[in-house]
Amino acid sequence: MTDSIITRLLNSEDPSIRFKVLVNVLGEKQNSDPISKLQKQIKNSVRVTKLLSERGRDGKLPHHPYQKWCGAHWVMSCLSDLGYPAGDKYLEPLREQVYDWLLSD
Repeated sequence: MTDSIITRLLNSEDPSIRFKVLVNVLGEKQNSDPISKLQKQIKNSVRVTKLLSERGRDGKLPHHPYQKWCGAHWVMSCLSDLGYPAGDKYLEPLREQVYDWLLSD
């Protein structure tokens, strides 16, 4: 039964689900080639595209950084949880948006 569930999850169309199973259940190293390829799929997935869809020309989101689920803090947290590749410069404006908020008076 367990094997059939894992097989079904590994065949999911959602790359984040495949990532979670490979890394958290089967112990695949996050710096392996298969995981790196999967993270590229995650970066271009429908869910990630939706999370980042409200970014302005400056790369920032138009909401308070801590606004639940749509602020930069929450979006970056979700991206991390989904297996978005670490160190992507594309997300630097969101990081700066969060830092500006955290370090403000």
